[in-house]
Amino acid sequence: MNLSPKTRQMLVLAGGILCLLVAWILVGIFAGRWKETAPTSMAGPALSTKDPLPTSPPLTELVVYLTGAVRRPGVFSVPPGSRLVAVVEKAGGLAPEADAERINLAQPVADGAHLHIPRRGDRERLAALAPPGGGAPTSPEDPGRPVDVNSASAEELEKLPGIGPKTAQAVVEDRERNGPFRSVDDLGRVKGIGPKKLEALRPLVTAGP
Repeated sequence: MNLSPKTRQMLVLAGGILCLLVAWILVGIFAGRWKETAPTSMAGPALSTKDPLPTSPPLTELVVYLTGAVRRPGVFSVPPGSRLVAVVEKAGGLAPEADAERINLAQPVADGAHLHIPRRGDRERLAALAPPGGGAPTSPEDPGRPVDVNSASAEELEKLPGIGPKTAQAVVEDRERNGPFRSVDDLGRVKGIGPKKLEALRPLVTAGP
């Protein structure tokens, strides 16, 4: 189709006006979106990597369990840095039957420890029976391991305080006849082991599977 020069000029002008109109409309639509909006939240202060980690508060007292040859066995509280003598004094002092030559009264005590004072005639030594950290009770010959009454020989059992050859043999015969001891309390069924002797043996033995 042939258009006259005048007609073509009018079409070009109309197209330009139309483009300007569309551009003006688009500017009006998006102008509000370009405005800067205020932040909806405020950032907190940055955490410093140099902040110290939380630490446990220092102990203000030590709690110790004392048994054996003292006048009043029990649980006692003493200041940090205390020695065994302070715990013994809280327990009313040593009992007459205490074996003083085997006791180190200058021994430092730790929080949560179980300390036992031996009696004269016992072959056990003063030992921390339950030190912090879950340590095992101690035996007379090996401070790091209790005697397993389900596997120890009669000779090994004789090394325990108050256990002679006849009682040691009775322990071996009982477990062979009745099966393994299910707990240390089962030693009470053995002839020659009464309640008092059982309590003396309790921290030094275990009944393994």
